[in-house]
Amino acid sequence: AFLGKGAFGAVYRVRRREDGQHYALKIVDIRTRSQRGRQAAVNEIRVLASVHSAFVIRFWEAFVENDRLHIVTEFAPGSDLARKLNQLSLAEQRLDEPTVWSYFIQLCLGLKALHEASILHRDLKPANVLLLAGEERLKIADLGIAKVLNGDEPVAKTQCGTPAYFSPELWRNQPYDDRSDVWALGCILYEMVMVRPRRPHITCAFLF
Repeated sequence: AFLGKGAFGAVYRVRRREDGQHYALKIVDIRTRSQRGRQAAVNEIRVLASVHSAFVIRFWEAFVENDRLHIVTEFAPGSDLARKLNQLSLAEQRLDEPTVWSYFIQLCLGLKALHEASILHRDLKPANVLLLAGEERLKIADLGIAKVLNGDEPVAKTQCGTPAYFSPELWRNQPYDDRSDVWALGCILYEMVMVRPRRPHITCAFLF
């Protein structure tokens, strides 16, 4: 079943024939990558699968077939934070303060688990935060463009993600590290409180 489509691929709900369990399958076109680049992408995502946190969607497997990268992850039924905030905005309502703090702390714990494994999310935003049944718990999702850092390469250089959540380093196209994820987390906190994204001029003010 088709679930949605983003800038980097389409996501489907799939069922494993062996036991009937449901998973999420993201398919990314990587035809422009070399064979070495494809294998590197698969290996990197397999490292992500080693992260076990109650606040991060779990990766199960990744493979390349027909020039497309297939990423199998845990399936979390429910909405996402972006949709919830949009519904509140349309109804001219806001999240209550205890809920804001609960969501924020869960996001902090999920991001902490990723960063302790030297993983940058690189596209942290409300649309990539899934709300579980009851909307009391959440999980960070969509690690399709995450980056695994190592001692030889302690920073990332590729400009990617969603501009509204870019850190100043990303806007300047400079090398960046896990602090860019923390910047995006701050943007999400602002959005949860105000029930709207930060305006572009706020970001521009940090650039000059």
